[in-house]
Amino acid sequence: MKNHVLMIGLIIPGMIAFTSCSDLPQQQISDAEAAIASAHSAGAHTYVPESYFALEDSMKSTMSAITEQEGKFIKSYEESIAKLEAVKSLAAEVAVQAEMKKQEIKTNIANMITEIKSSIAESKQLIAEAPKGKGGAPALLAMTGELDALEISLTESNSLLETNELQASLEKATVAKDKAVQINTELKEIMSNYKSAKI
Repeated sequence: MKNHVLMIGLIIPGMIAFTSCSDLPQQQISDAEAAIASAHSAGAHTYVPESYFALEDSMKSTMSAITEQEGKFIKSYEESIAKLEAVKSLAAEVAVQAEMKKQEIKTNIANMITEIKSSIAESKQLIAEAPKGKGGAPALLAMTGELDALEISLTESNSLLETNELQASLEKATVAKDKAVQINTELKEIMSNYKSAKI
């Protein structure tokens, strides 16, 4: 009788262990999928695409292993469960990476807008000091119009920044910066030539 009880005592834990290893780890799958979805919502696919797509590949590989186990008579998902937990942790890291990258882009845009504003102010001052004779007035007037357009573009870029449309904001700010530098360079050349001619 004692031996019979002892055998049952040994068999039941073994059955529990076997069942836990053979059950489809649906909760872990759901948790990993939710973590990947959070990373996607954080913009990881846009801001840290290499990390995000590596994450997706890890999940696909793990799900393939799970599908392979489902086809076996004796199933064991222990290794896949460990991989799902790793995917979940990696997804959280990727989400953090995306947020850090977004913050970096926001800072870059804000700095760029400040630089462009400074360049525009300097250019307007140069226009005020530039010679207006010999047909120079129309060119300076055209430049003034371009600077006014740049200020409008900066306002739009800043609005996009505030609504977290970072890619569009960055593109608009980059174009504005290139144009502002071009105008500023042209004006400095005009002033340099003007001062040299006076000497």
